[in-house]
Amino acid sequence: MIKGMKKTILISLAFILISCGPSQQERQEIAQLTCNIMGESRNMDGALRIKEINAAREKLGEAMFLGSDDVIKESFEYGLCTDLVLRSDNDYRQLLISIEARFAEEARLAEEARLAEEARARDREQQRIAMQVEARRLARPDLARPDLVARDIEFRVAETIRTLERNVQLGFSILKECIAYNQFDHSGPWTEDEKRANEICNEQDVD
Repeated sequence: MIKGMKKTILISLAFILISCGPSQQERQEIAQLTCNIMGESRNMDGALRIKEINAAREKLGEAMFLGSDDVIKESFEYGLCTDLVLRSDNDYRQLLISIEARFAEEARLAEEARLAEEARARDREQQRIAMQVEARRLARPDLARPDLVARDIEFRVAETIRTLERNVQLGFSILKECIAYNQFDHSGPWTEDEKRANEICNEQDVD
């Protein structure tokens, strides 16, 4: 009977001790307050951050934090500061691994999406160029044959050369007419050649 009473008393004490611990809301508030203090104190020394973590864990009845200040800084980068306060070092490490794996997967998917979009953009550009080439081919069927294209280019070059030769010959003709004009006798009525030479020479003087 005495043993039964002792057992009952121990169980009751255990319940009392458990009930005296902070509630879930209180735990969250302690963790959030600790993170706010560390987050707002940008010039806080690393040792002080570790001290804040351990002070909070002591209030929560959790094991002491044995990590480094780099772990605390990293928890802010991932938005896991309160988890670092509330969880044991091992539990937090497992959570961090899963978070990093998720971020790596998201980065991989984003990169794949970017490469796929670049490939689609290249395909669209190639299709646009192909459509332009096809449109020119339909407008000029001869452009579809390289031999005709070469012949067309050769013809255009020859035509350009002939045009230049005609312009040179015309220039010499104008020069000759100007010289002849200067030798004409202008005392009597002007002939048609004199009039033409006069007009041409006057245009050259203006230029």
